[in-house]
Amino acid sequence: DANGNLITDKNKNITAITYNHLNLPKKITFGTTGTIEYIYNATGQKVQKIVTETAKPIVTTDYLGGFQYKDNILEFFPTAEGYV
Repeated sequence: DANGNLITDKNKNITAITYNHLNLPKKITFGTTGTIEYIYNATGQKVQKIVTETAKPIVTTDYLGGFQYKDNILEFFPTAEGYV
């Protein structure tokens, strides 16, 4: 696009990438197989990822202060030694 962002990638079957006003990826479309959508807060920190694949349930990942929830179930949380 005009800002130098990648908008397609034939090697990964990405047919379209749209960006928000902060030049962060908003939606990635993979041919006919699905999409990944990202939601950010006002400072550009990712707060949610929504993965939609053909014939599969929608998977939502929420990011909250280092904690990662996948479909409302805690997956990772930060400790002094790393993620658990």
